[in-house]
Amino acid sequence: MPAVLEKPKINNMLANLKSKKHFDSDRFAGAIVWNEEPVAYQKRLRNEWE
Repeated sequence: MPAVLEKPKINNMLANLKSKKHFDSDRFAGAIVWNEEPVAYQKRLRNEWE
């Protein structure tokens, strides 16, 4: 049977959590070169199911 933790203790544990990873999305900005407009691409993909 697992130990029962009290709500204040759980809240304290959650408040002390540190993020282990940081994803830097700026590294990938502009990395993909599109040959068509994004909205046109999306419409073309959606029309494939009809």
